[in-house]
Formats: sequence, structure tokens, C-alpha cells
Amino acid sequence: MIQSYKKNQTILDVSHLRVGHRDKKKVNILRDISFSIFKTETFGIIGETGSGKTMTANSVMNLLPESIYKKKGEVFLEGIPIHTFSLNEMRKILGLKIAFIPQNSSTALNPIYKIGFQFEFVLRNRFKINTLKARSRAKEWFEKVKLRNIDRIYNSYPCQLSGGQNQRISIALALSLDPSLLIADEPTTALDSITQQEILSLLLSLKKEYELSIMFITHDISIVKKICDRVAVMFKGQIVECGITNQILTNPKHSYSKSLLNSLPTSLV
Repeated sequence: MIQSYKKNQTILDVSHLRVGHRDKKKVNILRDISFSIFKTETFGIIGETGSGKTMTANSVMNLLPESIYKKKGEVFLEGIPIHTFSLNEMRKILGLKIAFIPQNSSTALNPIYKIGFQFEFVLRNRFKINTLKARSRAKEWFEKVKLRNIDRIYNSYPCQLSGGQNQRISIALALSLDPSLLIADEPTTALDSITQQEILSLLLSLKKEYELSIMFITHDISIVKKICDRVAVMFKGQIVECGITNQILTNPKHSYSKSLLNSLPTSLV
């Protein structure tokens, strides 16, 4: 794990982010969130369901539901103030500089189109290449994420594949866009334990090979311990503790962080 970073290596800066309902009677969902992600690091965001982890990612990407809006805060991606961008302007960022791996890959892939067609469509539009080059590049990425029977998968619909296969495809699709930042939202939650470990090992390998910067959202401390350089602990819409993973896990300061660690078997802490 990387233990230190220089200030000028920041890839994402989030400052005093506050997100809430348009119904002013409801409490804010995110309350004064601030953090930075450095180049080539995996930054974990951990907390229980409803703590604001996914909403933080959606706020960074400017993908909030209509009933929710950003009340305050700044988001800079490689120095670019993307918090000022309109939805149309963000479309030029999403899939180009920011790529996303969802919790459930089956909902991210279109069920009525074959995998190959979906992959080709994205690559043609991203890199302005023809179908032949897009097909060749897609199959190269299938190999990189260690998919087998590539031709069969290429001509399959998402429903004809396993959860692990679809998640590998989602990873391949995200990384094939050559993003500056990869956001992974609980990408292994819906998988069995063996497949989960395979996907995590794959991400670690690809991170090293392509020098990726990753925001990894999870509720699982054992995953944070395995892959995250630094971690932010979220509780009720706030970051209550943030620092180097090993320090947070061995010497937590906040009572909520301590309760998370106490919920784990001793062997995992």
C-alpha cells in the first residue's frame, strides 16, 4: 500500500459538500463532506447502508435524483471545477475522465443487446474508431479481465452470463475508456465469496498495471484492509474519520469506527 502522497498529486478534491432534499423539512443527506483522492491510490469510503456513501459518489458525478440537490460545495477533478458543470457538460466528463462500476452489473448492461454490440458502441463513440477496431479492442479487454470463451460471451446477452462474468465486463468497459478516476460502488456485494476475491485481485492487478486512481465504496472492512491505501469512515452523512487504512484499522479515533471494527472477527482486524 502507498503510505504517502504529495499535495500536487491530487486527482479529486471535494470540499464542504452538502446535499439535501428539496423538501426543506428533511435533514441534509450529506453534511459538509471534504476529502481528496491522490493519483494512483485506492481511496475507500466505508459505512453502513444509508450513511451517504453512494450519494457522495453520485454528487461527484452530478447524478442526483430530481428530489435531491447539491446545496453547497466544490468538486475539482484534476483542477477542473466540475461542480459548475451542467448535465450536458458532465456527459463529456463521465465515461471520459470518470468511469463507474456499479454494485449490480446486470442493471448497468442493457438486457436487450448482446455484450459485444454494447462494448463496440461505447468504444466507437469514445475513440471515434470503426466497428472492426472496436471489436478487436473489446476482445483485448475481455482477455485482460480474464474472461474465458470470449467469442461466446461476445455474442451473449447479459442474462445468459453469470454475475461474475457481467462484473468483469463492467470493469473491462470502464477501464477501456482510459479514465482518470474509477468509481466502484460496492462492486463485489452481489457476488459469492470466491468470485468476490477474484474480482478484488483483478482490480488490484489492473490498478498496478494502469496506475489507476480508484474511489472504492464498501461496507466491508475486510475489503478496505485488502485494497485501500486510505479510507474515509462515513456515519449519518458525515465523514467522521479519514486517514491511512492501517492507522484507521489499528487505532480508530471515532466511536463509530471502533464499533465497525468491533463487529468483525479478530482475525480480520
